[in-house]
Amino acid sequence: MRLVAATRVLNEDDILEAFVRHHAGLVDHHIFLDNGSTDRSLAILQALRAEGMPLTVLQTRAAHFCEPPLLTGLFQMAAGMGADWVLMLDCDEFVDQRQADGMLRAYLADLPPEQAVLRLPIAAYHPMP
Repeated sequence: MRLVAATRVLNEDDILEAFVRHHAGLVDHHIFLDNGSTDRSLAILQALRAEGMPLTVLQTRAAHFCEPPLLTGLFQMAAGMGADWVLMLDCDEFVDQRQADGMLRAYLADLPPEQAVLRLPIAAYHPMP
């Protein structure tokens, strides 16, 4: 089973490396779309890719942002990489496979073939005042 994750990022340098390393053990490849970060996000992704992490890093600096077609494009790219499942994740969402019966891959393998979409348990990290 091939798992590919897709994530849009914008100024996520405070959590990005932990996010990538956490999901590296769960997915076969991770696609990132940077939407013009002005912090260290892009440098972090490039360093992780240079380290050997299976990442694709894309950039856009569009003056406007229309999320649905961009996310659809990321999904299609993942499907084109042979993904059996595509995980659409935000940088503050960490898949909590402890809550997926039998760990993530076993959980997905046990689903009926007609199941096309599901919601995975996550641990969300949001900045607090």
